[in-house]
Amino acid sequence: MQYKRQGKKDEVKEKWKKKIMHDYNKLKRKPQPAGLDVQKLYEEMSDSDDEPKSVDPAPQGSSSTSVPREKFDRKKEASRFSRAQWEHQKKAEKKRQKYEEILKKKREKEAALEHYRAKKKAKFLKMCKKTPKGQPIMKYRIHHLLDQIEKQYGKQKKESENS
Repeated sequence: MQYKRQGKKDEVKEKWKKKIMHDYNKLKRKPQPAGLDVQKLYEEMSDSDDEPKSVDPAPQGSSSTSVPREKFDRKKEASRFSRAQWEHQKKAEKKRQKYEEILKKKREKEAALEHYRAKKKAKFLKMCKKTPKGQPIMKYRIHHLLDQIEKQYGKQKKESENS
Protein backbone atom coordinates (compact mmCIF):
# COMPACT_ATOMS: atom_id res chain seq x y z
CA MET A 1 0.00 0.00 0.00
CA GLN A 2 2.70 2.43 0.89
CA TYR A 3 4.43 1.98 -2.47
CA LYS A 4 1.27 2.86 -4.42
CA ARG A 5 0.84 6.09 -2.48
CA GLN A 6 4.46 7.05 -3.04
CA GLY A 7 4.02 6.55 -6.77
CA LYS A 8 0.98 8.82 -6.84
CA LYS A 9 2.84 11.45 -4.83
CA ASP A 10 5.65 11.40 -7.38
CA GLU A 11 3.15 11.75 -10.25
CA VAL A 12 1.50 14.72 -8.57
CA LYS A 13 4.87 16.37 -7.96
CA GLU A 14 5.83 15.89 -11.61
CA LYS A 15 2.55 17.38 -12.82
CA TRP A 16 3.01 20.32 -10.45
CA LYS A 17 6.56 20.96 -11.69
CA LYS A 18 5.40 20.82 -15.33
CA LYS A 19 2.60 23.28 -14.59
CA ILE A 20 4.97 25.71 -12.88
CA MET A 21 7.45 25.48 -15.75
CA HIS A 22 4.65 26.01 -18.27
CA ASP A 23 3.42 29.12 -16.42
CA TYR A 24 6.98 30.46 -16.16
CA ASN A 25 7.62 29.99 -19.88
CA LYS A 26 4.30 31.60 -20.67
CA LEU A 27 5.27 34.67 -18.63
CA LYS A 28 8.64 34.86 -20.36
CA ARG A 29 6.93 34.95 -23.78
CA LYS A 30 4.73 37.90 -22.81
CA PRO A 31 6.22 41.33 -23.56
CA GLN A 32 7.13 43.33 -20.46
CA PRO A 33 5.90 46.90 -20.00
CA ALA A 34 8.36 49.56 -21.21
CA GLY A 35 8.82 51.43 -17.91
CA LEU A 36 9.17 48.30 -15.75
CA ASP A 37 12.56 46.72 -15.21
CA VAL A 38 12.31 43.58 -13.10
CA GLN A 39 16.06 43.31 -12.47
CA LYS A 40 16.18 46.80 -10.93
CA LEU A 41 13.26 46.01 -8.67
CA TYR A 42 14.94 42.82 -7.41
CA GLU A 43 18.20 44.71 -6.81
CA GLU A 44 16.43 47.48 -4.88
CA MET A 45 14.57 44.96 -2.78
CA SER A 46 17.72 43.02 -1.97
CA ASP A 47 19.76 46.19 -1.19
CA SER A 48 17.45 47.43 1.55
CA ASP A 49 15.68 44.67 3.41
CA ASP A 50 14.53 47.07 6.16
CA GLU A 51 12.92 49.79 4.00
CA PRO A 52 11.54 49.06 0.56
CA LYS A 53 12.29 51.90 -1.86
CA SER A 54 9.37 53.56 -3.57
CA VAL A 55 9.31 53.02 -7.30
CA ASP A 56 8.06 55.91 -9.43
CA PRO A 57 5.96 54.43 -12.22
CA ALA A 58 6.14 57.69 -14.21
CA PRO A 59 8.86 57.93 -16.89
CA GLN A 60 11.92 60.18 -16.32
CA GLY A 61 10.73 62.87 -18.76
CA SER A 62 7.56 63.75 -16.82
CA SER A 63 7.03 67.30 -15.60
CA SER A 64 7.94 68.08 -12.01
CA THR A 65 5.27 70.81 -11.67
CA SER A 66 2.44 68.33 -11.12
CA VAL A 67 1.00 67.70 -7.63
CA PRO A 68 2.71 64.85 -5.77
CA ARG A 69 0.78 61.64 -6.09
CA GLU A 70 0.51 61.11 -2.31
CA LYS A 71 -1.26 64.44 -1.71
CA PHE A 72 -3.63 63.85 -4.61
CA ASP A 73 -4.56 60.41 -3.29
CA ARG A 74 -5.16 61.80 0.20
CA LYS A 75 -7.46 64.52 -1.17
CA LYS A 76 -9.33 61.99 -3.25
CA GLU A 77 -9.73 59.68 -0.25
CA ALA A 78 -10.89 62.57 1.92
CA SER A 79 -13.47 63.63 -0.65
CA ARG A 80 -14.64 60.04 -1.03
CA PHE A 81 -14.97 59.76 2.72
CA SER A 82 -16.86 63.04 3.07
CA ARG A 83 -19.13 62.11 0.15
CA ALA A 84 -19.84 58.72 1.72
CA GLN A 85 -20.47 60.37 5.07
CA TRP A 86 -22.85 62.88 3.45
CA GLU A 87 -24.74 60.09 1.66
CA HIS A 88 -24.99 58.14 4.92
CA GLN A 89 -26.42 61.17 6.71
CA LYS A 90 -28.90 61.72 3.88
CA LYS A 91 -30.07 58.10 4.06
CA ALA A 92 -30.35 58.29 7.85
CA GLU A 93 -32.44 61.48 7.58
CA LYS A 94 -34.78 59.86 5.03
CA LYS A 95 -35.12 56.80 7.25
CA ARG A 96 -35.88 58.99 10.29
CA GLN A 97 -38.52 61.00 8.37
CA LYS A 98 -40.16 57.83 7.11
CA TYR A 99 -40.24 56.44 10.66
CA GLU A 100 -41.80 59.68 11.96
CA GLU A 101 -44.47 59.58 9.25
CA ILE A 102 -45.33 56.00 10.14
CA LEU A 103 -45.59 56.90 13.84
CA LYS A 104 -47.79 59.91 13.02
CA LYS A 105 -50.16 57.79 10.92
CA LYS A 106 -50.25 55.16 13.66
CA ARG A 107 -51.14 57.76 16.31
CA GLU A 108 -53.89 59.22 14.10
CA LYS A 109 -55.32 55.78 13.46
CA GLU A 110 -55.28 54.92 17.17
CA ALA A 111 -56.97 58.25 18.05
CA ALA A 112 -59.70 57.68 15.45
CA LEU A 113 -60.23 54.14 16.75
CA GLU A 114 -60.47 55.36 20.35
CA HIS A 115 -63.01 58.02 19.30
CA TYR A 116 -65.06 55.38 17.45
CA ARG A 117 -64.97 52.98 20.41
CA ALA A 118 -66.03 55.69 22.89
CA LYS A 119 -68.92 56.71 20.67
CA LYS A 120 -70.02 53.10 20.23
CA LYS A 121 -69.80 52.44 23.97
CA ALA A 122 -71.91 55.54 24.78
CA LYS A 123 -74.54 54.47 22.25
CA PHE A 124 -74.62 50.94 23.66
CA LEU A 125 -74.99 52.16 27.24
CA LYS A 126 -77.98 54.33 26.24
CA MET A 127 -79.62 51.58 24.18
CA CYS A 128 -79.31 48.88 26.81
CA LYS A 129 -81.00 50.84 29.62
CA LYS A 130 -84.12 49.14 30.88
CA THR A 131 -87.00 49.79 33.23
CA PRO A 132 -87.20 47.99 36.58
CA LYS A 133 -89.54 45.47 34.96
CA GLY A 134 -86.97 44.75 32.18
CA GLN A 135 -88.58 46.73 29.35
CA PRO A 136 -86.22 48.84 27.15
CA ILE A 137 -86.37 52.59 27.66
CA MET A 138 -87.63 53.89 24.31
CA LYS A 139 -86.60 57.53 24.88
CA TYR A 140 -82.95 56.90 23.90
CA ARG A 141 -83.87 54.71 20.94
CA ILE A 142 -86.20 57.39 19.54
CA HIS A 143 -83.51 60.09 20.00
CA HIS A 144 -81.04 57.87 18.11
CA LEU A 145 -83.51 57.36 15.22
CA LEU A 146 -84.21 61.12 15.12
CA ASP A 147 -80.47 61.88 14.92
CA GLN A 148 -80.06 59.43 12.03
CA ILE A 149 -82.98 60.99 10.12
CA GLU A 150 -81.61 64.51 10.65
CA LYS A 151 -78.18 63.44 9.37
CA GLN A 152 -79.71 61.92 6.23
CA TYR A 153 -81.92 64.93 5.65
CA GLY A 154 -78.96 67.29 6.18
CA LYS A 155 -76.89 65.41 3.59
CA GLN A 156 -79.73 65.43 1.07
CA LYS A 157 -80.32 69.13 1.63
CA LYS A 158 -76.61 69.96 1.09
CA GLU A 159 -76.51 67.89 -2.12
CA SER A 160 -79.60 69.63 -3.50
CA GLU A 161 -78.13 73.09 -2.71
CA ASN A 162 -74.82 72.26 -4.46
CA SER A 163 -76.61 71.04 -7.63
